[in-house]
Amino acid sequence: MNVVKRRKRILRNFLIIIFTILTFIIILACIFAIKSPVKLGYYDLSYSNNYVIVDDRGDNRNRDKYLAHPDLLAINDGNKLVAFYVNGHGRGETIVKTSDDYGLTWSERLNNLPTSFKKTQETPTIFTLNFNNGTKKYLLTSARPGWNSRFMQGEGLDISISNDGLTYSEHKNYFGPNADSETYKWEKGMLNPIVAFSSLHKINQEDAWYGYFHDYDFIIYRVKIHFENDQLVLSKPMKVFSQYRDIEKLRKFSEVQVFKISNSNQMMMLIRTEARNSNSYYAISNDYGETYSEPKELPNHITGDRHKVFFDKNNRILILYRKIDYYSNAFNIKSRSYLYSHGPMMFIANNIDDIINDNHSGYLVKLGHTYSNETGNIEYQANPDTGYFGGYINNQNKLVALTYGRFKSNDRNNTCIVAFNIDLNNLIEDIKNNRIPYKTK
Repeated sequence: MNVVKRRKRILRNFLIIIFTILTFIIILACIFAIKSPVKLGYYDLSYSNNYVIVDDRGDNRNRDKYLAHPDLLAINDGNKLVAFYVNGHGRGETIVKTSDDYGLTWSERLNNLPTSFKKTQETPTIFTLNFNNGTKKYLLTSARPGWNSRFMQGEGLDISISNDGLTYSEHKNYFGPNADSETYKWEKGMLNPIVAFSSLHKINQEDAWYGYFHDYDFIIYRVKIHFENDQLVLSKPMKVFSQYRDIEKLRKFSEVQVFKISNSNQMMMLIRTEARNSNSYYAISNDYGETYSEPKELPNHITGDRHKVFFDKNNRILILYRKIDYYSNAFNIKSRSYLYSHGPMMFIANNIDDIINDNHSGYLVKLGHTYSNETGNIEYQANPDTGYFGGYINNQNKLVALTYGRFKSNDRNNTCIVAFNIDLNNLIEDIKNNRIPYKTK
């Protein structure tokens, strides 16, 4: 009899333990499930629809039309603007349009382009190379990652050169099997660059530049660029963060933006973190990009993807980017489960302190709203498939900024290229005089 009672008591205690554990798991799951939008103070320009459509005629591929990843070249202080973007995500031709009225209207697609523009694989990026003798060249780059992270089928990168910004050479391949020169002929898969070049900057007073990209392993590379006898010369790609590979790997660094800090010899790098387990990062260079400090985490207001940096005529720092946020939760967890986006945003900083500190005196501005079928009509949630800005600020302090996304509320399947045209002086005055809606989520 005692044995039976003992067994019943053991069974009862066991069930109590199981019930307690299950209750704890349920409570914990509920706590994890509780999430709220992050507190984010910003000025909302999206209500004004202050953009024009540059192109919404994408190829019908997999049902959806996809135009994306624009960049912008300004010639003669913006009297001529040249837009470059890709027809398709990862694969598709490079499309070019121009504007003669500072982005208010745009030409038809140019058809007198090099035939190699039809075979590009990725984001086109355009840069103006200012030489010490006052001359210029224009460098257009597009990576060839192969888009197979498992088998690594990358073919290096393609570069086209222009002397006037309007007429371009055929793409030449570097660090891939299609290179003309044996110096740059590498086997397929030896270099798998993505977003080349995400950033490019001059090296002190040299007629040379550093260009940056990443690969499938989220390693940041740097390439030195210069000309010899009017021929483009590229150095072997070098790893930027070998000393800090543990951080680079954990956070999955990608799509860096490098710029010179005003009144300083320092360079600052803003870094996308694709692991989605942290905010964005930054690093500082004191030797014009030769080496970088240990990367540090940025505050939430700068956290996002594909940062592009510009300086206005009052020496303010403008950062255009796709804003990424994490829902607030009990354990302050950052992961893809808590990820959402505010869409295309601009941060106006007075100095570097506004960028690296939570408490800042800058202005965060939402430029437009991108729509998603998944988010429904939740006002603060935007479709994250946007950003990758091209931009220019002219002598009148007017900004033209190109981006892509699903900006049409009645067409949430197809992306388009849009151009924002913003008078920065008027914007600052409107902010100071409370003429623009201020939101906190």
